[in-house]
Amino acid sequence: MKRYLPLCLLLTLCLTACAPQAAPVETTAPPPEEPRALTQEEIDQVNEAFSPQVERDGMTYTAPVNGFFTSYYDDVTALDLEEFLRYYPDDGLVENEDQAEFDALAALPGFPFAGEMEELGWAFPNDLPVPTHRILRASVDETLERYAGLTTAELTNTDGVLYLEDYDAYYTFTSDFGPGMFVCAGGEVDEAAGTALLWTDTREDGSRTELTLGRDGECWHIRAHQTKTTIETE
Repeated sequence: MKRYLPLCLLLTLCLTACAPQAAPVETTAPPPEEPRALTQEEIDQVNEAFSPQVERDGMTYTAPVNGFFTSYYDDVTALDLEEFLRYYPDDGLVENEDQAEFDALAALPGFPFAGEMEELGWAFPNDLPVPTHRILRASVDETLERYAGLTTAELTNTDGVLYLEDYDAYYTFTSDFGPGMFVCAGGEVDEAAGTALLWTDTREDGSRTELTLGRDGECWHIRAHQTKTTIETE
């Protein structure tokens, strides 16, 4: 089972820890609270929650959350699933003993080694120059639900994704290590609206990456991941 930080709990704690206490009941409605800036402690906690990698048994692995930062989207349902899966931690490799599964995979439109299979006579998983990663849909749904409050059934950008219904799994072929990253440098929380806007440092071209979160009950979920041009340097 994959191990990662409980985003709902961590972000709920860090984004509400410094929230003003509720004012006593008054006869007139109090003015709406202005968005407040994140403290450095909260920024550090957010970066811990969004770390793209985890250490386990002396090895470094990608964390499932990294996929949210491999594409830009105005609405999380439009994230690029192919890019989301590129460095997603797998649920095991397809090996030579999984021949029936591999044959079904190789028959899919878009299988990237179809030419080599025909021209070079590749027939087994271990003939490929890169590993074949198996990623169970249930694992992806669990991550999407935890960080964004949705499942794969709600995603709209699934072009290029290899999926086998009989195995209920996705497949990727990455052999390098380049997970998506979001390093928070600042942000603000609008308690009244139930939203939070986080941002990275501003780059030399005047742009920065912004991550929008929305509150769902006691949880904070990812809503958008965008690149924006800033007028002033933060």
